[in-house]
Amino acid sequence: MLRKIAAVACITASVAAGGAALAAPAWSDTSSSQRAACGLAADVPSFDNIGLFAQARRGPSCPRAVNVTIRLNKDVPLWPDNTLAEKTQRLTNTAGLRAHGVCEESDMSYYSYTFTNSGQETEGTHKAVC
Repeated sequence: MLRKIAAVACITASVAAGGAALAAPAWSDTSSSQRAACGLAADVPSFDNIGLFAQARRGPSCPRAVNVTIRLNKDVPLWPDNTLAEKTQRLTNTAGLRAHGVCEESDMSYYSYTFTNSGQETEGTHKAVC
């Protein structure tokens, strides 16, 4: 009997929550599919003609420009990671951003860490690239 009461309460709560979600105005938030298409990527650090760099990219369906910060970090075991380079820029759709740094130690792992002023953040793969 207790299970039936719990099941009825659960169904009632689900229906009530669904009604509240339908009542929200369409302009109040970006749709989840649009947010998913507006991803933020932190690529594995690599080299170009300047040196070691970290790169960040935004997805193709981003609704507005945001401030994006990319950091090139050295992964230091059992200690806070060292930021070798950092760059912030206002980016729109499919724009990219690079921060250049120098390899400090060849046996260490390096990675990209990216975040925006709208709350998105991501960390790239840690990899020994030097």
